[in-house]
Amino acid sequence: MLRSTVIQNEGPIRCAKWSPTSSAIVYTQGSSIAIKPLAANSKVIKWKAHDGLVLCIAWANHSNLLASGGEDCRYKVWDSQGSNLYTSSPDEHPITSIDIRPEGDLLAVGGFNMVKLCHYSGWSHSTCRFPENIGSLYTLSWSPDGTQIVAGCGNGALLFGHIVDRQVICRNLKATTLGRKTILLQDIVTKTSDTLEFSDRVIKMSLGYGHLIVTTPNQLHIFNENYINTPVI
Repeated sequence: MLRSTVIQNEGPIRCAKWSPTSSAIVYTQGSSIAIKPLAANSKVIKWKAHDGLVLCIAWANHSNLLASGGEDCRYKVWDSQGSNLYTSSPDEHPITSIDIRPEGDLLAVGGFNMVKLCHYSGWSHSTCRFPENIGSLYTLSWSPDGTQIVAGCGNGALLFGHIVDRQVICRNLKATTLGRKTILLQDIVTKTSDTLEFSDRVIKMSLGYGHLIVTTPNQLHIFNENYINTPVI
């Protein structure tokens, strides 16, 4: 049963996302982005966003930041009033997918044979271009714990990605994730290091007061810097 018609336009609506409070919907039409509050008699906020079709849109869970990608080969960051906060330099191909991490601090951007990891404000941490032809990343989504992405590719494959090289530093200790289940713990003063292997992927880690705390999906590991080999689990 049709509950209500929120918006009715002549042209096709390519993307639509809920606001963090579920009180509004952002949608894309042609080269424009529009925000339609669900409250009665509320006005639509609409602005021209890209020089070509807007192909993807995302709304951060814990802020009023939006991110979009388009056929003009750029991705952009906006506030909820349509003010442009960041515009990327043009890529080689259109930006076909985009998503903001649940924590709101990272942005994943997908294009043809390419995935990019960015700070939420727009600037890029790293870009991965694939040697084989996987096609465009048509859809991209973060896992709920914010450590992995999955993307649907133009060649029919699913692409999985995991964040590596995350670093935390406290006084003389530095911890770096080398892979999904591996952390390198270094003492900068004594120039010693230990490689910590886990049975499942690392979700969060924190350093302080001579201890390293690591969470995996099912366990919490507490390491004392003087007794690295015998953590409390």
